[in-house]
Amino acid sequence: MEKYIKSDSLLQDRLSNGFLLLPFYRNKILFSLYGSESPKAIEDKKQSAFKRLRFLFNFSRFYIKNKEILIFSSTLFDIKTKDGIYFNNLHGFYKNCQPSKTLLIEDCDANGKWNAPNEDPDVSYIIAPLSFLCKVSAYLFSKFYKGKTIKADHLKENYPDVLSEREIRYVNCYSIITYKIFKFLFKRLSRLKLILLNCGSYGAELASIIKAAHDVGIKVAEPQHGMINDIHFVYNFEDFTFHCEEYKEYLPDYLLTFGEFWNTHSYIPVEKVIVGNPYMDKYRKDNDLYNKEKKGILFISQPTIRDVFTEIAFGLASKGVNDIKLRLHPFDKLTQEQEFQLLKAGVQISNYKAPLYDELAKASYVIGETSTCLYEALGLGGSIMIYENEETVKMYTGDDWMFIKTADDIISNLNNGHHNQKIDPEYYYVNNFSENYNKFLNDYIWK
Repeated sequence: MEKYIKSDSLLQDRLSNGFLLLPFYRNKILFSLYGSESPKAIEDKKQSAFKRLRFLFNFSRFYIKNKEILIFSSTLFDIKTKDGIYFNNLHGFYKNCQPSKTLLIEDCDANGKWNAPNEDPDVSYIIAPLSFLCKVSAYLFSKFYKGKTIKADHLKENYPDVLSEREIRYVNCYSIITYKIFKFLFKRLSRLKLILLNCGSYGAELASIIKAAHDVGIKVAEPQHGMINDIHFVYNFEDFTFHCEEYKEYLPDYLLTFGEFWNTHSYIPVEKVIVGNPYMDKYRKDNDLYNKEKKGILFISQPTIRDVFTEIAFGLASKGVNDIKLRLHPFDKLTQEQEFQLLKAGVQISNYKAPLYDELAKASYVIGETSTCLYEALGLGGSIMIYENEETVKMYTGDDWMFIKTADDIISNLNNGHHNQKIDPEYYYVNNFSENYNKFLNDYIWK
């Protein structure tokens, strides 16, 4: 991976309370240099003033309990079960390993809503009002705060277009307020030993939460939720940040990964512990994957590739290819015209609420770009086609991958019956998640 941040002088920049400034904007720099935005930024832009307040209708769930483990998750991980209720298909498995000792806290989606009813009635929504309180307070304080004690000279010199003066004041206030509120909370949870923090390595307000936890003696682990590879800058650090001991105060202590593949393709100064993918582990045990009939093509969309895949899917349908499905990313949104044209052409449209592994396991081919779903398809015995661009060529090396750019490329692969070579699924996704996670707790948290 190309290391975009070159200057270690950025480690001299400080918030007004003396905290390092870099953990709160590193990813903003890198997203801007990549010409993209973080998923969180995309999600926030979708929220109207009314949508931001919808969480208030669920005030009965705004509680915190004195447990040994807190899990900060998102409702976007919830999928609908056959009974018509929802289950968190990542962190719900973590909670079920130690149900009496764990509290699962879910954040709302971009519309201020949760997927409900949840299979687990004891799921807290407290993170939404806390986050809202931090944002509103920071907005008000930053209006009056002059920022004279904020040291951001090196940020302004090296990346003058990343944060404006107003944004620097907001980052300062937001980071400090978030730190104080969560430190106050954590100090009063006398039993708390571990926080599982989704996307913990992404920094920004999560850096404040991690710093607060560390300052009161609580360990933090980030469960892997998706892609980790050589070009994912969140999990690949510059040498000067990697070796900075102070920076580690703002990062999780542990990264709980799916398998060895993800460990070898990351360069981040946290301890990596392999526990497996709980949903994959259960699904493989419950389903006879290799004797199931596979048919059709499944596109795995992402915001960066959505319009391209929409056109390719429509092109395939117009050339007589059947059984095409486009699965939308949680942050994707089709225009009414796109949706009308796809449905008219016979292309099915799916989203994150449908069971992902059912769709992956049933498809003859799964087509995607940089999504971890492609690796999951391989772990479920399927074949994949990869949209070819500069990033994916770096991600997928070797001669066995099927790269495509057009509908005609896909049709050629279909006609020739091409498939990927078989892989060792456990290199990507080890078995026995429950045993592995409980061993982690015994070896690192409760020892």
